[in-house]
Amino acid sequence: MKDENKTKSELIIELREARQKVHELESSELERVGIEKSLKDSELKWRLILKSIPSFVAEIDLDGIILSLNKVQPGLSLENYIGKSIFDILAPESRYKFKSAFSQVIKKYTSIEYEASDVGPNRTTARYHHHLAPVIENGKIRSLIIVVNDITERKRAEEGMKGLQTTILKIT
Repeated sequence: MKDENKTKSELIIELREARQKVHELESSELERVGIEKSLKDSELKWRLILKSIPSFVAEIDLDGIILSLNKVQPGLSLENYIGKSIFDILAPESRYKFKSAFSQVIKKYTSIEYEASDVGPNRTTARYHHHLAPVIENGKIRSLIIVVNDITERKRAEEGMKGLQTTILKIT
């Protein structure tokens, strides 16, 4: 054996070095476990935030396939949407506006906002504000994010105000 030719002090030095390496590996493992826990905690926090916001948030690929979605209308299931083409899901008016915005976002690497009607809660017609933005990674668009807010009540209030203003103008 090669260790038989080593002196006692050489073996002690090797043993100390081996112990130091073991200590470094143990420390590295503890650090890795800590980082892993922090990542899991962060992911959970962001999932909870995303599920809690009133907006609908979806990630879609460059072919329009829904990759992820934070929530859906009551009575529907996420499985009805994940993996499906957004072009097949949207109502005709919304689909036309979405296709236009989708093309512009990909062409210009910029975000676009628009409003359109689509199916709302309990299969009613609702008015939505859409914000479509690119997810850019290494200078290329990896996917798109769409944030959708129901603005039906706001639009009704605006129409009511216009009607009230018209009535007031007629009276005066």
